[in-house]
Amino acid sequence: MNALRLFGFFAVVLVPVIFRVPARGDQSVTLAWNPDTETNISNYNLYYGGASGVYTNSANVGNATNCTVAGLQSAATYYFAVTADNTSGLESPPSNEISYTVPTVVVSTPPGLPVLATMAASSVTAASATLNGLVNPDGAATTACFEYGTSANYGTDTAGMDLGTGANSLAVNSSIGGLLPGTAYHFHLVATNAVGKTAGADATFATPAIAPSVITQSAGGITSSNATFIGAVDPDGASTTACFEYGTSATYGATTPVMNLGAGTSALAVNSPVGGLLPGTTYHFHLVAASAAGTAAGTDATFATPAAAPAPVIQLFPPSVITKPASGIASSHATLNGSVDPNGVSTTAYFEYGLSTSYGAATPIISLGAGTNALAASAVINSLLARTTYHFHLVASSAAGKTAGADAAFTTPNRHGNH
Repeated sequence: MNALRLFGFFAVVLVPVIFRVPARGDQSVTLAWNPDTETNISNYNLYYGGASGVYTNSANVGNATNCTVAGLQSAATYYFAVTADNTSGLESPPSNEISYTVPTVVVSTPPGLPVLATMAASSVTAASATLNGLVNPDGAATTACFEYGTSANYGTDTAGMDLGTGANSLAVNSSIGGLLPGTAYHFHLVATNAVGKTAGADATFATPAIAPSVITQSAGGITSSNATFIGAVDPDGASTTACFEYGTSATYGATTPVMNLGAGTSALAVNSPVGGLLPGTTYHFHLVAASAAGTAAGTDATFATPAAAPAPVIQLFPPSVITKPASGIASSHATLNGSVDPNGVSTTAYFEYGLSTSYGAATPIISLGAGTNALAASAVINSLLARTTYHFHLVASSAAGKTAGADAAFTTPNRHGNH
C-alpha cells in the first residue's frame, strides 16, 4: 500500500491496572487496541502526554496490541493515541484519542520490592545495542542492572545503577558493545533494595548480520603455468563461502573451487592454487565471499607468469635463508625463527647462537627437503641467562652450497620479574 489507511474503526480499549498502590502515588495503566487488518504492519507506536493532542512521550511497542505505561502521577490526566508503521516506513494517522485520570492515592504503605519492567532494546547495530527499562524504587535505596547473553541464562551484567529512594518510575538504560553480528540476545532488568530483588521479564533482540569482509592479497608460487591466490575473509558471524575469480582481464571468467568458511567473527586466511596458466601472460584475480547478509568482492590484483624457458636448464642454487625475530622469549628460553627456500635441492638447516656474533652453540639439524618454496624453521633453546642479549642466525646447507642468514638478537627478561 502507498499509505496506511485511517483507523476509523481503530478502537482503543482502556483497561486501568494499578501496577502497585504506594503511598507516593505512582501508578500505571494498561492500554489495548484492535490490530490493524493490513498485512504489512511492522509495529505500533503509543503516544501520550498531559494535554489533549500534545504527546510528550512515545514508545515503539513492536507488534503488541497492548502496553502498560508506568510512572503516572496521582490525580493527573493523561491523553493517549496509537499509530501503526508499515514495512515501507510509513506511519498512519493517529487513532482516536482517549484520556485517563489517575486516581488520587492516599494510602500510606512501607517501602516494598522494586517495581520494574524490561522494555524493548533500541539502537541495535551489528555490534552494539541499548537496553531499556523502568524501575520504581518504591521508597527504598535501589540499584539496578541489566543481565544479557545469548540465552535466558544471560551470563553478563551491565554496570550497576544507583536509583535512589524515590517513589516514581525511572527510565533506565545501558549501552552494551562487543556483540556478535547476526545473533539473537536475551536480556532483562534486575533491581535490588533492602526489601529484596526483582527481575523483569525476559526480552530479546537480534543484531543484524553484515556481509563478509574481504581482502585480496597477492599471488604466490608463480611459475609459467601455476600460481596460488592468497586473501583473507571475515565471515562477520554469518555462514560464508568464498572463491577466487581470475582471468586475463578484470572481467575474469574462471573461478576456483568454493571454500566453506563457517560463521566466525575473525579474519581467515584463504588460498587457492591454480594451474593451466599461459606463460608470459598477465592475469587479473580477486577474492569473492558470500553469506545470507550479502556478497563482497575484494579489489582486483594482477600478476604475470614468466615466459617459458626455451630449454630446461638444470642449475643448482644454494638455499635462500631469512633469519626472523625470536619469539616466546623468557628468562631462560626462547624460540628462534627463520625461513628457508631449498631452491629445489635437498636441504638441512640449523641455528647458531651465542653471546656475540661468534655464536658458539648450535641447535639440532632440521631436514627441509628439496622444495622450491620458503619453509618456516624454528628451534627452542633453553638454559639461557636472564637479562642477557643473545645473537643468532639461521644457516642452511645443500649440495648447491651453504647460506647463513643475517644476524639477529634478543634480550632475555628478568627472572620472576625481579629488577
